[in-house]
Amino acid sequence: MSQYKNLSLFIILTIFVSCQKDDSIPEGKGNKNEVSVTDPSLSGPTKASAALVVISSDGDAITEKGICWSLSTTPTLESSGTWSNIPATGSSTVNMLDLIPGQRYYYRTYAKTIKSTIYGAEKSFVFPADNSTLKNGLVAYYPFNGNYLDYSGSGNNLQGNASLITGRKGLRNSAYSFNGLSDYLSVVNPKNLSSGNSGYTISFWFNAPKWVINSMLVGYGKSWVTSQANYVKSSNYFAPSYNKTLQSLTHYHWNNDFNDFWGYTNDIINTWKNVVITFDGTILRYYSDGTLIRSGGPARVDVVPNILSIAARIETPPTSNIKEFFNGNIDDVRIYNRALTPVEVTSLTNY
Repeated sequence: MSQYKNLSLFIILTIFVSCQKDDSIPEGKGNKNEVSVTDPSLSGPTKASAALVVISSDGDAITEKGICWSLSTTPTLESSGTWSNIPATGSSTVNMLDLIPGQRYYYRTYAKTIKSTIYGAEKSFVFPADNSTLKNGLVAYYPFNGNYLDYSGSGNNLQGNASLITGRKGLRNSAYSFNGLSDYLSVVNPKNLSSGNSGYTISFWFNAPKWVINSMLVGYGKSWVTSQANYVKSSNYFAPSYNKTLQSLTHYHWNNDFNDFWGYTNDIINTWKNVVITFDGTILRYYSDGTLIRSGGPARVDVVPNILSIAARIETPPTSNIKEFFNGNIDDVRIYNRALTPVEVTSLTNY
């Protein structure tokens, strides 16, 4: 795609990695695992690829080899993204996934034996900034790769409780799980979010182990005052054309605009789904996994973004009258102060 052209420069990282010695293992018993990692290159908006070549291994049998990476130094198998099970000989392509544009990543090879896990020397690189239009108007961005930080530049860092889990791309610690009872994340008076009747976009991924209606997923605003909120929550409705009750999502600006905007005709339990809502000041558009589901003009809205919350609705910010807790998993939340185009919405499914 054209937005990748400016990202196609190779990261100059020709590396030869010799794994560090584990003194608890006798010389020649798993202490040697040499791997070459050469010329990582951008292969997508949040992905870098590199050639990983096994040079040699010695000692105890290696049960698993690969590379691990993290936003923090000294990445391990428990705290980072990983790519594993490279061939015993020869080369293999390593895909470093779910990378955040503009951030420095630390990475190193690893090898598992029956006695221990041996890590290679640590290296780092800066993943290039996103030069596509999807950076424009981004005012809250939560990739949830090990933390609650906002990577949009607005400083809307979240606070609260949730548990790290494997995310939508199969990487460890790259999404958050909410227990449906007390877990939620929020920030009071978030900066740069749209107010009044201004345009916006809300995008997020979710995965529910069971369907509990009236559970709030993502939203912001004064949810106890008429027409001042902007939230998405779970619901059910009976669809005569299917003659059954469908799992559905509801979007509301509290009492002023309250719509079941689509129902899932198939059970979506334990399935990652992407939701995008855009509003240009006149027309609402609802997308599921990049496909337009519904559009139309709402009544006038007057959103007051005094709180942004994930996995619960907070009637009295910052910590009172908390309800409608979500039981499930959420990943990659993005909020824009403009309406994304249909092409941009489709592009988000590749992020």
